[in-house]
Amino acid sequence: MGECAEHHGQVYGIVEPIWQQCGILADILTGTNPRARYLGSKPYTRLKVAGVAVASMGRIHSDDGDEVVQIIEERTGTYRKLIVRDDRLVGAVLVGDTGVSPDLARWLDRGDPLPTNRVDILCSGGAFAGVASADPEVCNCHHVRESTIAASIREGHRSIAEIGEATCAGTGCGSCRGQIARLLSAHAPAAKGSPALAASTS
Repeated sequence: MGECAEHHGQVYGIVEPIWQQCGILADILTGTNPRARYLGSKPYTRLKVAGVAVASMGRIHSDDGDEVVQIIEERTGTYRKLIVRDDRLVGAVLVGDTGVSPDLARWLDRGDPLPTNRVDILCSGGAFAGVASADPEVCNCHHVRESTIAASIREGHRSIAEIGEATCAGTGCGSCRGQIARLLSAHAPAAKGSPALAASTS
């Protein structure tokens, strides 16, 4: 699986396809879903290169007929690009500021029609709010949903490391740690007589 397997001429070198392949294999071996088939994955990568945050997903080069939306901010050193086909996101590239990458990944995975104003998606941290599920997936690597993290916080886990130990969230690529920190702030009121614990994303 993963880098050791080629599927339809493509070898995946990132963690998400590996988990998807493992899930399919587990369904078949345990009899949970004997008809399960792996149909391929949409590539998604988020990393830092020479201290600069970079994220890409889906297609990074446009084809004839694609709609391309780009924002270049030289002062801040950021670059953002969407590739849209038939009103649906098929690819994105982010350099310098990757804060909206989890939202974009959900647009890509679900294939929902995009809003008319594409720039809003690139500029808004809540770009997916209009079509988000009631229980969104926070950690794509381990498929951990917001409700699971909230429950972990209620059980007394008060740091990103503790939540990761309890749920595995944030222990893969790490791109969801900022979102976990926001959930900590929202769901972890200070205990009576004790100071609130600070969340760290480092």
